Amino acid sequence: MILWPTTVVGASLYGKSRFKEGRTGKNTQHTVIALFRQSAFGRPARGLQNHPCEIQSRTSGPWWSQANVICGILKDTAMAIRTWIIWMALVGWTTAAYGAEVADLPVEAAANRPAYSLKLGSANAAVIDPGVKQYLGKCVSSTAQHIQEKDDHVVLAKKGNNDTDGVFEFVIDPPIKPGAYFVWVKFGLGSTRPQKFEIKTGPGAASLRAAGAFSLANPAGWKRQWLTANRQVTINPGDKIIQIKAAGIADEGKYFDGFVLCDP
Repeated sequence: MILWPTTVVGASLYGKSRFKEGRTGKNTQHTVIALFRQSAFGRPARGLQNHPCEIQSRTSGPWWSQANVICGILKDTAMAIRTWIIWMALVGWTTAAYGAEVADLPVEAAANRPAYSLKLGSANAAVIDPGVKQYLGKCVSSTAQHIQEKDDHVVLAKKGNNDTDGVFEFVIDPPIKPGAYFVWVKFGLGSTRPQKFEIKTGPGAASLRAAGAFSLANPAGWKRQWLTANRQVTINPGDKIIQIKAAGIADEGKYFDGFVLCDP
């Protein structure tokens, strides 16, 4: 906006504002209903008295009016910046304190008894337990008609009562300590029939070997919950990929949140 020597315009971020207009040789004060616009010749735009925003315009010296306008703009800008800083600080504190999504795990981990979360979904949950390591995975293949990746789970949808499978893959970096681990699964589906889980591990997707298998049913059906068959899988030295296949009959579809490996 151009500030001409004879007319100066200021604006406030907060509704009703006072504007000072300098016009040599005149001393007038008037209240108008307008959002003040300035023409190229330093005069108020036509129709100034009928605009729906209340403004008070007052004559003063040209340079003094400019100084007042600039000070008002700087004051409003500083207040807006301060409000934004406070808001961002509150958002950051809340996220740090509670996490966008706190990891929901079925076991308690410790430094000498670690747990490994194999998480499905597009959002990485906030792990606040120092004994837990988390790996984000994805569905790499399925016989479902539709695969939907939600924030905290994966949906395998297929109309009717079908035997639907899904293969989930996790890249293990950093590696998991070699050994035998119990497996927990969080899932829900349109059935209470057992689902078969086959787990393979290896240094790469082309060199996977069987690491364990078990069957598990969810008596709550669609309600997703953590369940375990108290069966173990073996992680070998050099394993960098974990692949889990879940298969079984269900109505309409299945939901999978993820898996947890933990020490016996």
